[in-house]
Amino acid sequence: MLEASHVREDRSPVGTRLSLIAVFLLFRVALDLGYVWFVAPEFRHLGFGLSVDAFRLLESFILTLMLAGICPVVLKRPSEFLVVVLSCAIALPMLSLYAWGGGARVYLYMVLSAFLILRSVTLLPRLRMPVLRQGRAFALWILWASLVLIAIIVIMRGGVQHFSLSIGDVYDYRSTSNELVFFGGAAYLKFWVARVSIPFLLALAIWRRKWPSTVLLLIAAVLFFGVTAHKAFLLYPALVVASYVLCRLRRPMHWLVGGLALAVLGSLVLSALGYSRVADLLIRRSLFTTAKNHYLYYDFFRANGYLLFSSSVLKNTIAYPYEYQIPVLMSVVRYGHALGNVNAGFLATGYMNYGYLGMLLYTAILAPLLNLGDSMVRPGGLPVSVVAAMVIASYWSLTSADLMTALVTHGILLAMVILWLLSYGKPRSCGIED
Repeated sequence: MLEASHVREDRSPVGTRLSLIAVFLLFRVALDLGYVWFVAPEFRHLGFGLSVDAFRLLESFILTLMLAGICPVVLKRPSEFLVVVLSCAIALPMLSLYAWGGGARVYLYMVLSAFLILRSVTLLPRLRMPVLRQGRAFALWILWASLVLIAIIVIMRGGVQHFSLSIGDVYDYRSTSNELVFFGGAAYLKFWVARVSIPFLLALAIWRRKWPSTVLLLIAAVLFFGVTAHKAFLLYPALVVASYVLCRLRRPMHWLVGGLALAVLGSLVLSALGYSRVADLLIRRSLFTTAKNHYLYYDFFRANGYLLFSSSVLKNTIAYPYEYQIPVLMSVVRYGHALGNVNAGFLATGYMNYGYLGMLLYTAILAPLLNLGDSMVRPGGLPVSVVAAMVIASYWSLTSADLMTALVTHGILLAMVILWLLSYGKPRSCGIED
């Protein structure tokens, strides 16, 4: 049986839809306040200007209402949760920035069209997939073995001696860690463990209430952060837990969007009291920097021509035209130096490669993967809340990485394979049968 909260229809669908629209508007107002009162005044030197255009403001709120109108109200599929998460992380901050800081109208409309396509996919019939009867044991073996393997690599390559839990020193130590410990295939393994192995095992442990395994995995995540200097090992367990809890609530979409709105407003209150660190991380870096980078990619490649996948799948066929890799090149464009990495999500890099057709191509590739994840939810197997919590880490990379990079390096394809292996039967524990 699927979880009741995922299949229960609301007695008043109109009222539920209106309340979802209300929390979307609350989040949008919170974003506007965050930009006008915090981001623009404090970070104008980073390109966050402030311009008042009544027509753009009205237009953006109409588009916000339309976005809220197409988003799912009742959670029945993992893809529905992922679409709302990506809408909150990409589309809504872009709408707010469009209203107050400027941005290309046609590009924004194409971004929203991509979300409309992804939402449409969640309404299609689920794909029918064959099952592998021994897949569950094989998947669990892979997940646990990857944790053991990365621990062995760290020990053998001397990574333990560089152990540090200092958040402020991560960027200084990360290059050293990559050079001395995580080179070659170990670099991929590091990303896969952070985005697939730990999230999958943690979601299973919480679902089956295996609290010793849960604690062990959380400790492992902290230790891996200490030797890799990648904050992903701290961020993604939090995303897994939050996604699992949200998906088990009666109205998870309301709680998700409303919770983000309250988090933004709360960070503004802290900023007014003199504690601006939270607002900087949440509002400026996580939300508006993502939006700004999307518009930056559009402006640059519209003016200078598309890459035609010369930096990825066609790099051996088409000559790459720039001295720097794309994230460093964008750092030069935005900040005037090659010391940073300015990343953007799959829709920005889709445009980077082939314009609006590239955006549609990337959306067309992502859509069946979302449907594939939906097909793994079946009676007697993994519930929606567990699947959503498992894949949230790998799919979160779509906010700041090229789709091809997200599929391979950040583990979306691996996550789909492991999910397929786990989909037959019901895992009774995290690798140890009851």
